[in-house]
Amino acid sequence: MKIITSISLLFLLLITHPVLSQDATSATTAISFSQQGRYKEAAELFDKILTNEPGNTKILVAAAYNNAWAGQFAKAEERFNKALSTDPLNEDAALGLGYTLSWHRKYEKANEQFESILARSADNKDALKGKAYNNLWRGHLREAQAGFNSLFETDGGNIEYTKGLIAVHIEQGKTKEARKLFDVYNSQMTEKDRRVIRNRLHSTPGFVEITPVVGYSKIRHSDYVGLRSAEIAINPRPANRFWLRYDNSLRQDVLSLINDETPAYAFFGGSTIRLKGNSIDYYTTIEAGYRKLDQSTLSQASIRAEEILALPSSFTFRLGGLYAPRNDKTREGLIYGGIGIPVTRKFNVQPTYFISFGNVNEARDSRFMLAGTYKCNSGAEFSSGAIFGKMTTSSKETSINTSQNILNIYSQANIPIGKRHWLQPLVRYEKTGNSELFNAALGYRFRIEK
Repeated sequence: MKIITSISLLFLLLITHPVLSQDATSATTAISFSQQGRYKEAAELFDKILTNEPGNTKILVAAAYNNAWAGQFAKAEERFNKALSTDPLNEDAALGLGYTLSWHRKYEKANEQFESILARSADNKDALKGKAYNNLWRGHLREAQAGFNSLFETDGGNIEYTKGLIAVHIEQGKTKEARKLFDVYNSQMTEKDRRVIRNRLHSTPGFVEITPVVGYSKIRHSDYVGLRSAEIAINPRPANRFWLRYDNSLRQDVLSLINDETPAYAFFGGSTIRLKGNSIDYYTTIEAGYRKLDQSTLSQASIRAEEILALPSSFTFRLGGLYAPRNDKTREGLIYGGIGIPVTRKFNVQPTYFISFGNVNEARDSRFMLAGTYKCNSGAEFSSGAIFGKMTTSSKETSINTSQNILNIYSQANIPIGKRHWLQPLVRYEKTGNSELFNAALGYRFRIEK
């Protein structure tokens, strides 16, 4: 978020022109804390100074920037507006308000704010840059690219414009173009900027990705070694994905077809599409497929749909379902819902609840999953989780219900090796009643960029 160059000038102004002699040290310390990301400590010092000097616009604006960087957008907006009410031409406050509105996903208001600055000064590069970033963040990529290109042509030595163009190319899925710019200009960037951009280049899907997975599976006394799955995916944009997948990974999930302790070979095709709203991003996934039991006439079609809502606060809501009719005229499926909770900027947890329906052996089950994901600066991602639940089956002949406990524990990772290659290890243990399944697999993903 810290892309506003004028804030450094504000910090210098505060340090060289202390507000009050007794608060000069506190102001310098608060600014230092804010630059280090110690937002809570900085806020406490800023609040203390503002208690003594409530009309000090410079400290008010600095405190507002600290609030914005800490994700306290409403508080930041309030303070920027208060500063502008007493000093309407305060450019630092005007720019800060524009960026804060954009970070808060109030894109139209942010655009109006930057336009109001440009109405006073048409060649204000900080406002032009803010408008370009706002277009980038709301998905208006052509306008964002035009804005950054114009700035780059007039002042190619400003690394901020180069970083903006790289971000646009990444969002467009043009990782080759982004990498070319990065290779030329990365020596002018800070180490933190280099790390962030490398991470994005690593984690952004390629235009085409191919992922074979080999592994070992054990079901009771039977061992299976070989190809577990293979997938080819096309990603026109990083958040838009189309894929075909072959799968015999023996993962039980909640479908009783796999609980027969026999490999089930499956073929799937699907897509995920992102739609950007004013305050919410919508991710819609639809997947259809076909499963067949090995050495059996039993087969099953399936269709899965899922909707994810990504909120400005980094929370996500997930709702989905699967319906699977079988060729023996039975059917089964499940409905699930969950929430993604950000614990830190790199770690989040995802509690999810599943409930099944259908008429296969009159079986019903409900499961609760708690999973966690940690993302490293290198682009590596590690996930672990556990599923607990109970399956109940009914017998029409005896009218007796039988319950079985469900346990599923897994750990997996996506580890970048080089610029276009990933390793994906997976370990999974599942148990339903007396039925046990162990999987250990290693995937290798390579991508073709455009």
